[in-house]
Amino acid sequence: MLAATKDHEHVFLAVLSGQGWRVSEAPGLDWEHGVDLRHQVLGLYVGKARRWKTVPMHDLVFEALASLPGDRKGKVFPWRNRFAVYRRLAPLKNQLGVTFTPHMARHEFGGQLRERSAVNRDLLDVCTWTNPKSVERYTYAGGEHAREVLARLEVIEPPSSRGKR
Repeated sequence: MLAATKDHEHVFLAVLSGQGWRVSEAPGLDWEHGVDLRHQVLGLYVGKARRWKTVPMHDLVFEALASLPGDRKGKVFPWRNRFAVYRRLAPLKNQLGVTFTPHMARHEFGGQLRERSAVNRDLLDVCTWTNPKSVERYTYAGGEHAREVLARLEVIEPPSSRGKR
């Protein structure tokens, strides 16, 4: 879907996939208080945690924001809530014949980072999660990752079997 979009839709999908934000968080992104292209950081109010959080900006998001035409004042996105976002993305999903919800992007974000050995602390630092329990709900590494984890184990003889031959 990302490749089939431009302008605000492209930036929005970049934020969902590159930052793992909730669909309800992204519309609140503000140029003056939330986007720092110079330092490549984003700041936003995390409503569920009732606090502000600053997170590093993924390169994909940086490039998308930097290329967005227009003035850099006010809200980044023209949609004020998640319902407007769903209405805007519905025709694109139908045109492309894909099953997609913005919430799926959050799970994909967490799952991909977990598959690349990110731990809870890493995910808390780069996304809008503020609670380790929330991270656990969103991050599942697939079976192949589990096999890779087991392959790292150096099998040693159990102590009870040493010396018995």
